[in-house]
Amino acid sequence: MTKDHFLNTWLLYHDVLADFSLGSRQRQFLSTTFLGAPSANPENKIIIGSLGCSLEVLECISCINELSGLTERQGEFQDFARGLVKQLENAHQISAIMEDDTTGKIDQMKIENTAELYRLGALIYLHSILSVPSDSDIIQDLVSKALAILTRNGVCTSPWPLFIAACEVVSDEQRIQILDVLEDMQSERRIGNLEIVRGIIETVWKQMDLAEGNGASKRVDWRKLVDMRKRIPSFI
Repeated sequence: MTKDHFLNTWLLYHDVLADFSLGSRQRQFLSTTFLGAPSANPENKIIIGSLGCSLEVLECISCINELSGLTERQGEFQDFARGLVKQLENAHQISAIMEDDTTGKIDQMKIENTAELYRLGALIYLHSILSVPSDSDIIQDLVSKALAILTRNGVCTSPWPLFIAACEVVSDEQRIQILDVLEDMQSERRIGNLEIVRGIIETVWKQMDLAEGNGASKRVDWRKLVDMRKRIPSFI
């Protein structure tokens, strides 16, 4: 990877996750600058270590950010969303990171598991904006797979897919798994954004419990629980 390519992909990563944090501006139709479905060419399937996933998966997340702001959810929206679901379900990410004198020991399994975690997170995120219930078989199957990776992959280095899965868990056992992962992350990384992410997750759970007690939908828009004027949460 050239220096320019590395810089461009790193900036894209920050932009995509910043867009997720801020939430898309509400509009009726796709913006005129929207580039459409991500490219599935072989180069875009290679896992980029600094991102944790392939460009194809990252660009899918960017597309979901775009869809999340649409108020008109028929026709074009449904067609594009179905295409994204299919693309993410079939996305195959390839590890091409090789050991050398500068990299040291490479854990290929952890690289592949982390990339898979992003793919699962993207699918959960997409189903959530399609208003699929958290306790549906579709989402819970994806959450279970994500939790299995988080449990066996050692210290998690990717807050975003962890957060996505955490907002969709439905049992106390799943919540304990998430809290255990967060504890390990905080012990290892000791950075402020993890405290903020954990606080949002726990607030989401409380709101889900309240909604369940009132017989309302358990899906919670976490952005409505955060004062963005003070600090925008980071999932990097």
